[in-house]
Amino acid sequence: GGGMYCLSSSPALENCTFEGNLAATAKQPSQWSGGGGMYNYSSYSSSSSPTLTECRFVFNVSFSGGGGIKNYAELYEIESSPSLLDCVFEGNIAHDDGGGMQNQRNSSPTLSGCIFSENSALYGGGMSSYNVSNPSMTNCTFQQNNALAGGGLIVYPGSLATLADSLLCGNTPDQTWGDWTDDGGNTVSNACPSNSCLGDINGDGEVNGGDLGLLIGAWGFCSEEPCVADLTGDEVISGADLGILLGVWGPCP
Repeated sequence: GGGMYCLSSSPALENCTFEGNLAATAKQPSQWSGGGGMYNYSSYSSSSSPTLTECRFVFNVSFSGGGGIKNYAELYEIESSPSLLDCVFEGNIAHDDGGGMQNQRNSSPTLSGCIFSENSALYGGGMSSYNVSNPSMTNCTFQQNNALAGGGLIVYPGSLATLADSLLCGNTPDQTWGDWTDDGGNTVSNACPSNSCLGDINGDGEVNGGDLGLLIGAWGFCSEEPCVADLTGDEVISGADLGILLGVWGPCP
């Protein structure tokens, strides 16, 4: 847990940023290390299932699994299953599995409106799930993540991911690897759709809290190109951009 270590604890966090943290030790067995931004470890006593709202995990690194977040449960009877709403995982790196998130054992997080972008790992660039881990994702985006297999997400035998109203596109070398349940409304494509909807920063077809979180997270002078949250084109993310976003709130026309 380079940024935060939750041992059998379930805190609630809002509007937080985990950036540039490092989990540097790659111990064996693997449950003893990982989680560049956060490690949620459920021991023999109780669950470790935090609630995260509009949190950002950016440029964190793990020398083992879970560049952004790692979830692990010591016993199958006790889960490590956080709930995430409108969170962003961008540019995280894992030297093992799960660039954005690794669900290693009996870890079944619930995600809504979350974005996994430009994360990388050996396997599961965006997310990795194995050993009875069954994540559920609604209105999430996996784009431009990369790995040797499971560029967007990898699901090992014995685990099952469920996706609804989600976008998986532009991941390398593939969008998914393994079993997942399609609950409808998903788009899986090698190329990401062009975004012609002003304010729809994450490209999910709607201007909502996910876009607001990205805009606030990028507040200030543009640091990279393309500067997708710069709605006015003046190279600064400011109140003018916020006003435009709020003005077009809702489904794209």
